[in-house]
Amino acid sequence: MTVTVPDVIVRYYQLTGEPDIDALVSCFTDDASVMLAGSQAQVAVNEAADDAGRSDEVLAYGQIVCTLTSRHEVTTVAFLRDGAPLGVPRADGSLAVQPLTRADYAPLISRR
Repeated sequence: MTVTVPDVIVRYYQLTGEPDIDALVSCFTDDASVMLAGSQAQVAVNEAADDAGRSDEVLAYGQIVCTLTSRHEVTTVAFLRDGAPLGVPRADGSLAVQPLTRADYAPLISRR
């Protein structure tokens, strides 16, 4: 299964009605894609977006991880560039190259 990252985010927001699609999608190029390898979603990011390094970038990565792991068949999410692990920000500000889970962004998630 291969879909683009913007497609995943747009579909999530269509289902949930949550706002701010553009802020999340803008953190990636249009050619980013998601593949499922076992229970791991692998997000391939081919090149950084022009505005990468934004202060809300951690929110975008967290939203992608939480969205993908909300599917029953996905337990972890790995971000890759040219097939190699990509360091992405976690909620605590550290960079992670290992696969991520919803727990990595728990401090950013509020209960409704």
